[in-house]
Amino acid sequence: MANRVVSMLTDRQAKLAKKTIAVGGVKGLTLRVRATGSGISKFFVMRMIVDGKEVIQTIGQYPQVSLESARKIGLEWREKILAGRRPREEAIMERKAKLLEEKAIKHYTVQRMLIDYCDFGEDRLWRNDEIKGQKISKNHSEIVNGYMRNHIPESILFMNAQDLTPEVLAQAFKYKWTTMIDTPERVIGEIKRAFDFAMRSGKIQPCLNPADLKGRLRDLLPPDSMRAQKSHQPALPADRIPELFAELQKHPSITSKLIQYTILTVSRASNARLSLWSEIYFDTKEHPQAPVQVTKRDEMKVKRVIKFDKETPLSEQAVNLLKNLPKFVASEGFDFVFAKASVEGGISPLSEATCNSMIRKINSSLIKKGELPFVDPDLENPDGSPRNITLHGTARASFEAWAYDYVRYGHKQFSEKGIEHCLDHVTEKYNNAYLRRSVIGEMREILQAWADYCYSKCNKEALLGSNFTYS
Repeated sequence: MANRVVSMLTDRQAKLAKKTIAVGGVKGLTLRVRATGSGISKFFVMRMIVDGKEVIQTIGQYPQVSLESARKIGLEWREKILAGRRPREEAIMERKAKLLEEKAIKHYTVQRMLIDYCDFGEDRLWRNDEIKGQKISKNHSEIVNGYMRNHIPESILFMNAQDLTPEVLAQAFKYKWTTMIDTPERVIGEIKRAFDFAMRSGKIQPCLNPADLKGRLRDLLPPDSMRAQKSHQPALPADRIPELFAELQKHPSITSKLIQYTILTVSRASNARLSLWSEIYFDTKEHPQAPVQVTKRDEMKVKRVIKFDKETPLSEQAVNLLKNLPKFVASEGFDFVFAKASVEGGISPLSEATCNSMIRKINSSLIKKGELPFVDPDLENPDGSPRNITLHGTARASFEAWAYDYVRYGHKQFSEKGIEHCLDHVTEKYNNAYLRRSVIGEMREILQAWADYCYSKCNKEALLGSNFTYS
């Protein structure tokens, strides 16, 4: 049954509204109307169902928050909610952080020192990661603000930077040091670099850096034997990949197609979701290695020493998947393959969070039916249950396990170089010093065998059809 079309609410309708009404433009966004002792209150509210549970987040009061702003915020919040975040709580924390910053005015605090370092380093020490106009990671200032909100106690933020000592830091971070992976080092490392900057710029007197993990601070923190062990992104055992593809055939949506394409091409999630039609060649008249996708090297993780673009040969199944997708008119110069219509009228690419959300929904459905969900049996949640797989982990780790174990999975033995080139694990070390392009011939053979394995439990007739829904 088709979804009911919701018309766009106007300001006149909002002002006259006597009961809760859908705003339109963003699924789940409503104007909630309530009678109070002093009249009628109207609030914009996001209401969604995530993994079978209702999530309600209040955006703000109308008309203090306009319809246009509510739709823009609602679109952003929807993505965050699907990613398991709570945008209202995040917004409150951001406002608190601004108030805290205003208090730090009488002396040169640790907080002020961190902010000054970010201002200095922006566009000088760091660059913002964007691919095809899409932000793929937080900028450095956002990361540091997150550290100040979530990891650095106010007692440290508001103290005079000159008074900071290894003993103070060790006391503040001893619990996180034993329970968190990498984050404590990143936070302390940021404090160290900010402290070095403050001394170089004359904002504080030269002294031993209290945040130096090669000095006194490391002696005061718990030993490595007490620390939590590092883990990888959750991935599906390679034995169950055909089961996953068979399940995905029951969900003929653009999100399902993106999940399949990412795994078929062994791509990093950001590269797959930002694929452009202009990068894909089906005919050898357009590209001698067709069918192939060619991604600019500066958009790849490995880019500093390898100069040639990433060429990904496309299997028969990948080609069929692409040819059955709808095409949008290019928006702002980008003709995204896996796209959705945006509120502003253009198109925008699907997010990795949307894919992982679909995996969680599939798992919830399987659990209700008493079936085995798609989880990583080697990684556990805090409650001891296995973790849901992620798109990135499955597309990469599951393929690698399959590709190297040729005896178990019954395919020919592929070369290490061919497998690593499929993963774009290419660096200009000794054995790649004279490499000028990928070993695309063997890559095509590997990825075709991988695709055959992925779809080995699927109905072949269904694969040749164009059963597609846009959801």
